[in-house]
Amino acid sequence: MTKFRPKYIAIRNVVGSSKISPNPPSPFGSWIGYWEAIYRDTHGFSSPIRPAYECPFCGTTRPTSEIVGGHVQKVDEDDQHWYIFPICSACNKDNDKETQILYESQDLLIPVPSNLIITEEEENQLETED
Repeated sequence: MTKFRPKYIAIRNVVGSSKISPNPPSPFGSWIGYWEAIYRDTHGFSSPIRPAYECPFCGTTRPTSEIVGGHVQKVDEDDQHWYIFPICSACNKDNDKETQILYESQDLLIPVPSNLIITEEEENQLETED
């Protein structure tokens, strides 16, 4: 029997991520730079966000200078990993914002290196500080 695959998956901006992993791994100067390099290495071709990109959170087409690598998580799934996902800088500042992306767009979710994420207990502590 074929397993049903949803058409969309929900993702949300991670609350407090700038406090936990403000800097990408070396040698990358930005999270979007990290995302572009990993995407290129994984898929064998360059980023799909040039010369402009429609932010999946607000639906606005932005120049690439306004696109950042936002920290996101999948919503309502067992997967608690953090991912880097291209979003506009305005939406990146809107903590806990949610959107839906096409199931096939999951390949745009690039995992944050495991040494740069925190435990659920540490995340809860950050939320109580806000």
